[in-house]
Amino acid sequence: MKTPLFETLRICLFLSSLLMLSCKPEFSMSSRYAKTLTQVREISIGVVIYERENSNQSILTSGSTGLRPADEIVQKLAFPIENSIRYLDWDKSNSFTDPWGNPYFIAWSLDKKDHLASLLVWSFGPDGTNEFGHGDDIFSLNGDQMPWHTKKIPK
Repeated sequence: MKTPLFETLRICLFLSSLLMLSCKPEFSMSSRYAKTLTQVREISIGVVIYERENSNQSILTSGSTGLRPADEIVQKLAFPIENSIRYLDWDKSNSFTDPWGNPYFIAWSLDKKDHLASLLVWSFGPDGTNEFGHGDDIFSLNGDQMPWHTKKIPK
């Protein structure tokens, strides 16, 4: 059953996808940042909604540590096999990489009942280096956008 929150988020994701499609194929640095911010948030929101609606069939495993590539989870959310609901509105032409060709990463923690406690979706940014939230790293924590802290958006 689709919830009002789910429908609202799907509409927001659809509108952000339309905005991204209107960008030029040759992305400027600032549009690459914007696309990355949108995608880390889409992945994060998709996981959060999936986990809330399917708590008995989690796509997250207990006992995870550190950052992992997000491609397997993104694949399950965007192209489900068993469930007809898509939690990410990506098509098969989308690679599971950021605009600089680097993979997205994901980390999570579960509570004592194996429910999602926190979720981090991460791009290492244009330099491809994990700077632990500093430098040019871009991430979303529990669906909230967390912009780079000390740098202006490059043009």
